[in-house]
Amino acid sequence: AEDVMSEDTAKHDAVMFPYFWALGMFVHEFAETEAYVKLLLRVEANLPREVEGVLFSEVALARAIMNVRSIRSEKNALVDVDLERALTQLDLIAKFRNSVIHHGSQITKDEIISSNRIITKKSKPKTSYKSSHDILCEMICDLKVIRYGIMSYIYKQCVVIDDPSLDEHSIALMQSTQSAAGAPWHYKPPQNPQAHRRREKKPK
Repeated sequence: AEDVMSEDTAKHDAVMFPYFWALGMFVHEFAETEAYVKLLLRVEANLPREVEGVLFSEVALARAIMNVRSIRSEKNALVDVDLERALTQLDLIAKFRNSVIHHGSQITKDEIISSNRIITKKSKPKTSYKSSHDILCEMICDLKVIRYGIMSYIYKQCVVIDDPSLDEHSIALMQSTQSAAGAPWHYKPPQNPQAHRRREKKPK
């Protein structure tokens, strides 16, 4: 019996140690990306530094993204492909992140799930996100690309590429950032929204 338990523990650890390592890296990369979004908001708002500090230092990610889009809409700004694809992918990843951080990871024999079904009221929809070491690594890669997308946009707002005072290194950095911003996404959630949503069955 002890041998069986030891074997089961070894199998469990072989799955969970890499998973929680990846989860820690994911949390770190997400926090880095949040900082970039707040920088983006400050660039878009273009307010005095002391005002920025009061308004934006504690702003939540979803609100920061909403504010960026609102400011750009008020300016009648043209759609920036790098920025919009970055924010759209970040919206997807943020939903997963919020679930994992607030609801944890429920570990079963066959899969790892993050779900609100235990604490959510019956009147509200249940949401579940499948997780794994590989899924987390996909998101980690995408968060890096998202940051490139944000920086590519900021460069375009703050730097004139034809400025004669720019050195070759600065120009190469901006060009490589823009190129990296267009990298394909690794994390691709199911097309069917019901794949992440489980509703309570109504009693017959």
